[in-house]
Amino acid sequence: MNEYISRWKLQPEDIMSRSRYMNQPENFDLNNNFHTCRGLSSYVENFRRLTMGVVPSASENTISTCSRLTSDTLDAEIRNLPVLDGYVSVKHTGCIVIEIENNTFQELVWRVAFMGQYPQAKVDGKRYQTDSC
Repeated sequence: MNEYISRWKLQPEDIMSRSRYMNQPENFDLNNNFHTCRGLSSYVENFRRLTMGVVPSASENTISTCSRLTSDTLDAEIRNLPVLDGYVSVKHTGCIVIEIENNTFQELVWRVAFMGQYPQAKVDGKRYQTDSC
C-alpha cells in the first residue's frame, strides 16, 4: 500500500501539487483515456471535471459548475470535494438543476453554467436573467 501511495503521490502534502499525468508510457497520447486516466485519483478528477463539471479556482476564489449529464441520466452527486480550506458538495438533477453546498470558511463566487439556452435562472426562489456564453 505504501508503494502505491508513493508511486501516485497520494500523500497529503503531495496530492495538490503532483503532476497531472504521472507514470505514463513513452508513446503518451493525450486523447487516449488509458493514458490520461491512470490510478484512482485521476478517475475521480475526470469524473469531477467532465461529468460533474466542477472546477474550483483558488486564485479567483471561485467554483464553476456545468452539468454534463445526458438527458437519460437522472442525477449525480459528489460530496465533500476538497476546495480551498474546506469542502463543497455539488448535486446535479438532470441537466438543468444544480445545487451546491459551501463548507469552506470563506465566501465563494459560484459561476454556474448550463448546456443550452435558458433566458432565466432561479436561485433560492428568485429569478435572474442569464447571459449567453
